[in-house]
Amino acid sequence: PVPYTALLGACRDAGDVAGALTALGAMRPGPDTVALNAFLDVCCRSRDLRLALEVFGKYAGGVTGATKGGTGTARAGGHVDDGGGVDTADENDKERKINPVRPDVITFSTLIVGIGKL
Repeated sequence: PVPYTALLGACRDAGDVAGALTALGAMRPGPDTVALNAFLDVCCRSRDLRLALEVFGKYAGGVTGATKGGTGTARAGGHVDDGGGVDTADENDKERKINPVRPDVITFSTLIVGIGKL
């Protein structure tokens, strides 16, 4: 995960949220806490809190209502139904259940700072 974390840092410096999302999705078996925190930092610095909360819910197993317009329904395991019956779960769910990301104080602090920037 170290090269990916460095890539996420470069995406942060460039303000490249799309590149950070691509890097995060390429990690196998999935991101660790440090990589998730780096991704959340990219989103929060770019004021994309919706995406930050969505990805936090996906990888950390949290339950969020972060979808288009914030009107979705959260389901167990961090899957979000966007109101149109679309589930954001993907083929990596089994891997995440085996090796879930454990949020730490930095994870929550990053999200709180992101909320403060709204």
